[in-house]
Amino acid sequence: WEQPQQALPDSADGAVLSAQQVAEFHEYGYLAMDGIWPAEVIQNGRQALEEIYPTIEEWNLEKQEHPLITQSHNPHVNQFPYSQPALNAIVLHRRILTAVTQLLGGEVRFYGDVSLAKYGTDPPSGDQELHLDFEGNMSLAPPEKANAVKCILNYSHVEESAGPTRFVPGPEGLVTPRQLAAGETMNPEDVYPYERTIHYSPGSVLIYVNRLWHRGSPVNNRAVRYTTHFNYVRSDALWVGSHTWARALWSLEKRKLLPNFTRAGFLSTLSALQRRALGCPDENSRL
Repeated sequence: WEQPQQALPDSADGAVLSAQQVAEFHEYGYLAMDGIWPAEVIQNGRQALEEIYPTIEEWNLEKQEHPLITQSHNPHVNQFPYSQPALNAIVLHRRILTAVTQLLGGEVRFYGDVSLAKYGTDPPSGDQELHLDFEGNMSLAPPEKANAVKCILNYSHVEESAGPTRFVPGPEGLVTPRQLAAGETMNPEDVYPYERTIHYSPGSVLIYVNRLWHRGSPVNNRAVRYTTHFNYVRSDALWVGSHTWARALWSLEKRKLLPNFTRAGFLSTLSALQRRALGCPDENSRL
């Protein structure tokens, strides 16, 4: 089990993370944290999600036909900007913005999120394979020093719901930018022995880089796990974003929609001027 660390309380210097926590993030590719949001902010967020999603009893009776499930496909219900102010307050809270600014070393912008309810079934379902998140979020391989982070915030207790996020900390669980650029990602089967599990409670958040192996696990039968998944990027990394052309570029390669198409090959056909128009950095700049 990975026990979350405690964030710093509000202070005159405004820091939310200690220098040691920032250093650990850059070494291992993640931080598991408690105490970033005030408890009442997390409680209000959970109440909002309970209003969006059906109870486990409603889910078992009507499954995907339940009207609240249909309603949850409306992006204003379970994606920013939410119809519930309590959820908007989560992703734009001063303390999480300060924390990711400390991690990324510069001004940040928010991009993309979704709030979810995951239901326990019998037999268990929702056991993912280890995977990386960079492909649908970046048109370029992520640099060695993180320019973007992803966050998974929990509103439940692990004893109540289970379904914790599993991940492989660096160095074993961090794919290098050189490997990603060359398409030489390691076999996830090789890193399962190093897997760790978050021992979460309401307010626990896993903050991690796009090149960290991780996965979801099954929720307890007849239980619900509530989470918000959201992302931040350094403001000068314009080629990062889940709702940009980067996702379409990834889809063309991943789904083999065009013969012999690769992202690297596509970008190499563009001039420096064209790449800058797409938000890519100059090839001589330091990422």
